[in-house]
Amino acid sequence: MKKMLLLTLMLASPLMGQDNTKMNFPYVNNSLKLYATIGLPLGIGFLYAPEFRSSVNDNVLHVLNFDVKFLGLDATGVGLHLLGFDLGFQYSVGSLLSNGGRFYVDLIGVGWGGGFCEGDGSIIRINLPGFQNTLANGFYWALRTHVALQEHKREHIYKASFGAYLALGYDFGKKMNPKDYESR
Repeated sequence: MKKMLLLTLMLASPLMGQDNTKMNFPYVNNSLKLYATIGLPLGIGFLYAPEFRSSVNDNVLHVLNFDVKFLGLDATGVGLHLLGFDLGFQYSVGSLLSNGGRFYVDLIGVGWGGGFCEGDGSIIRINLPGFQNTLANGFYWALRTHVALQEHKREHIYKASFGAYLALGYDFGKKMNPKDYESR
């Protein structure tokens, strides 16, 4: 047992003495956002967005957005219907603001949704550029856009439509990691 303890101390002591502000691996802040949407689709959503930085002191963010929306009203190329769910993925680039907030620009992404209306097929979304902002107090807002492609099963045709919504909510990453949301 003594040999194992000594070996552990020999391996761990150089790691404890290194400067943590110059890490050789990326820093990740896990951001969890709950929001309501105003626009189309209309509903509530949950967004998990890990924010990657090269170090704790770096202000450039690379963000992967994993998005789930529930029970909303949506307009697609085949009409207005009740949407059961919508799953999406999007890559964003952003920055930490001096007050501790964040600002992202959504680049490109994809999504898939399914509705409850009989005869309507699933919806494929191409997520277009948008904006996301989290204030230092945790309030979250976003303007997001997409093109929806849907097959109308009865007529065997595909139709496309444009959608946009304003999301308002709260970033629970502020509760999990409050130091990362402090002024710089």
